[in-house]
Amino acid sequence: MKQLGIFRIVIGATVWMACLIGCGFAYGEMRVFKNEAGAEIKAELMHGTADTVTIRMENGRELTTEIAKFSAPDQEYIREWIEKNPRAIDYHFDLRYEKKMTGKKERKTSSHEITEEDWVYDIMLENRSRVPVEGLEMRYRVYVQSEHVKGKNEKGIFVKDGKLALPTMDNGERKELRTISVPVMESNLRDGYVYKNGERHRQSDNVAGLWVKIFHDGRRVWEFQSPQKAVKDYPFTDSDAEKIGAKGSEADD
Repeated sequence: MKQLGIFRIVIGATVWMACLIGCGFAYGEMRVFKNEAGAEIKAELMHGTADTVTIRMENGRELTTEIAKFSAPDQEYIREWIEKNPRAIDYHFDLRYEKKMTGKKERKTSSHEITEEDWVYDIMLENRSRVPVEGLEMRYRVYVQSEHVKGKNEKGIFVKDGKLALPTMDNGERKELRTISVPVMESNLRDGYVYKNGERHRQSDNVAGLWVKIFHDGRRVWEFQSPQKAVKDYPFTDSDAEKIGAKGSEADD
């Protein structure tokens, strides 16, 4: 027990939840490991990353430590074990969003008073997958409902797509992200002018929703849709998102 206490102090650790996959080396197999100083500890390998490994002690406690803390032979064993036992990920994220105006200018023409604004969505994304995840990519679509720009649909919905690469996200880590900006306009007819077709004197656009898809290793693993009607009426398909990944987007510029 004295050696066990010494080894704990040397390697340091954080308690983690574990998810087990049985392949390659068998789970449930206790093994004696050594650190660089020769102190021994008996434990079971649970899962690991490129730099860390989670082990289960004889008393059932799970600890995460750097692979480099182990002896050279054990480091080689651990890395081989991790390669043969990739951990299944139960992808789960929490996403909160807020739209924000980032620019505004006003101008006048002979017939109109016009206000032009730039809007973005600020996003807070939290990894709740219980494990660190690296190589994620967020592909998204921002919706605008416009009375000025008439697209292919009768409701005047137009969209802007973008993507953001995410570095490694530790379990519980939050990242602040921002979408590409979208233009929003409001126009008012000046006194003495009318629309021949009877349209209202004031016409305005508004930011009308957000759809986010998280991709990992080229596969969509999670998604989020805001509740606005525009989002429900004009779906953002996985095929659409795959094209963003293949071609890039304005957000990459």
